[in-house]
Amino acid sequence: MSRTNRENLDFCKVADFFRSQTICCFTSDIDWSPEWAIQEMLATFENLEVPLTLFITHHSETVKQQYGQKGRFQYVGLHPNFLPSSSHGASYIEQIDYCQRLWPEAKCFRSHKCFDNYLIAKEFHNRGFRYDSNLCLFLQPYCTPLHHCSGMVRFPIFWEDDVHSEQGFPFKTEAIRNHLNRPGLKVFNFHPLSFSLNTPTTKYYLSHKFLYEKKDVQWHRYVFEGVGERTFLMNLVAHLKKKRTRLSYLDDLYNELPTLTEG
Repeated sequence: MSRTNRENLDFCKVADFFRSQTICCFTSDIDWSPEWAIQEMLATFENLEVPLTLFITHHSETVKQQYGQKGRFQYVGLHPNFLPSSSHGASYIEQIDYCQRLWPEAKCFRSHKCFDNYLIAKEFHNRGFRYDSNLCLFLQPYCTPLHHCSGMVRFPIFWEDDVHSEQGFPFKTEAIRNHLNRPGLKVFNFHPLSFSLNTPTTKYYLSHKFLYEKKDVQWHRYVFEGVGERTFLMNLVAHLKKKRTRLSYLDDLYNELPTLTEG
């Protein structure tokens, strides 16, 4: 979608559309995850035929092969860390520069921990970025794309794995079934390590964070055998496909917004 089309977009019509329709977008913050965890997560989404938008923090050969070499550049965004002692740089300009070098084709971003301010969003917009997913509205009814004051279109996160766990929800679709059945934009966010380990609780995840530093670990022996994040995804996708819910990349949805809201 061109800048002109975005500026002419009627966000009242956008909101009306998502009050009666459901579109789901699956995303993942790579978060410095080990390569084996990224490989496992991407393989699972490929097997399920679920489009997955990535937000990258570092170079990954798996992402390069699966998205770069297969011509899916537009489905990778940046995940800069603007928090103190960031490895991405000493200022937000340096941090954005660092991440842009990782994936020059990126046109969207989500900050680590959703860190946000107007200067950051405006800097991205000035660099040609046109949308982000940098706000978590956990289980918010009737989510809709937002028109940020920086000029960006913002796709809020509807569900995030660590928030779900921290709030004490079991990883069962029944726990959020009423929220799933309401219309609206539903952006889901998973993290490779916790997904690959089928993490059942925050405590389990914290006790296995040491695996971030393990490149050649026999990781299968740490996978939780029971109800956890991976089984949640399987059941969630089955539920959405049974209801014939549309699953989309963020970039495809962004480009289609003018068409979706016509009439």
